Amino acid sequence: MDTAKKVSVAILCILVLVLVINNFEYVKDSITERGRLFRIEVAGTAQLKEQCDNICNGARISASPGYNKIKASYNIDSCDCICSDGTENIITQIKDVGPCPEGMVKCGTRCLIPSSKKAYQEYSCKWECKTGEGNGHTCSDDGSETKRQITNWIVLILILIDIILIFRILPKIEKNRRLEEEKQKLLTESGNLSESIEKLKHEKENIEKNIRNIEKEIKEINIEKEKTKNKLLQNKKEYDAELVELKSKHKAEINRWEIKKQNAKGEARKEIESHIRTEKSDYAEELEDLEHRKERVNEQNRELSILIDKQKELNKKLTIAEEDFKKNNRRLEIKKCKDKWIGEYHGLLKFDKKGYFVFKDSGKYLHRYLYTEKYNLPLFDKETETIHHIDTNIYNNEPWNLIAIPRKLKDFNNHLRHAKIDDWESGIQQLKEQLGMDKEDFPEHIKKEMKKRGLFAKD
Repeated sequence: MDTAKKVSVAILCILVLVLVINNFEYVKDSITERGRLFRIEVAGTAQLKEQCDNICNGARISASPGYNKIKASYNIDSCDCICSDGTENIITQIKDVGPCPEGMVKCGTRCLIPSSKKAYQEYSCKWECKTGEGNGHTCSDDGSETKRQITNWIVLILILIDIILIFRILPKIEKNRRLEEEKQKLLTESGNLSESIEKLKHEKENIEKNIRNIEKEIKEINIEKEKTKNKLLQNKKEYDAELVELKSKHKAEINRWEIKKQNAKGEARKEIESHIRTEKSDYAEELEDLEHRKERVNEQNRELSILIDKQKELNKKLTIAEEDFKKNNRRLEIKKCKDKWIGEYHGLLKFDKKGYFVFKDSGKYLHRYLYTEKYNLPLFDKETETIHHIDTNIYNNEPWNLIAIPRKLKDFNNHLRHAKIDDWESGIQQLKEQLGMDKEDFPEHIKKEMKKRGLFAKD
């Protein structure tokens, strides 16, 4: 559009130049002609006046002494030489004072300048016309003047059209172009939003599937952990019982042989000592076997620890997946809201610096318009109150998400920037905590939504 405007300005300059060139010779000739006619007229008037003075002097000489004050005056337009006494008493009036001065020609009783009349001017004699032709005391045109005037009119009309084009039509075209660009931009953004919504839906499904898989895996690990734990406890219990039984059994047997050893002598004593050594060896072997079983118990205990660690890791993954789900769901809700209002107010909205929807023509915020004019919600004072989005999603302009709060609550507004608000319910909770609001303090349209979601019952 800038190129079109530059071209139009260039054309305007060219047309003005054409107009100047078309009239330059005419103006130049007019100035030259006026100077020539002026010089001829001044010289001729002086000569004719001198002739009139001579006539009046002759009249004074032949008159009585009372006419000594006779004055002469000459009118070049009427060719009158008037001799008067200064009191409007005309002594004599002569129409023809003699031959015409140089550069002038006699036309009846008048001295006129040849070729001094332009086309369409009145003449007394035809030779006054520059063209030498006339009709009904009006000088004829040889075509050049008509051509010049027609050219002037055409150029003036073109200049007017070009000016209208520059200052009226082009701005409208530019405005329409910008509106069309914004429209296309919004359409593109709407299309992108639709694609993003579908993508986010797909991501949401994947995250939900991932969460289900993690939950299933956690459940299986919990079952395995319980089995391992129960088996570990059972094995430990059995090991402890067998260890106590083994110690008690062998201790009693060794003590019995030790008593026999005290009363035995010779070969009998040696045989008893052999029995004692055998009993101790058996005890050591059985104890070693129990130690192996204890090692298996410890191995099971380590497996249980691994399962516990794995469960903790899966719990972390589950927490991350749930956070991703919330974030994805939040982005999806934002894009859905954007898409809704762009579609409903197609071509009428734009984004301000903070990202809010505003009307292109008035600059009014969409959520304020909806609050006051469409939803007919409780009146609010624009000077002292502002409209707050409960879930902090500035594109969720549903009536149950809009509430008027005082502008002076800077601490609350600052807190909102750092508060973790994922949904409408957490936004309601923040209002309760930060503003000390009870459920009865909320306006009716918010109470209705709270009852619908069961928040009244929770309180």
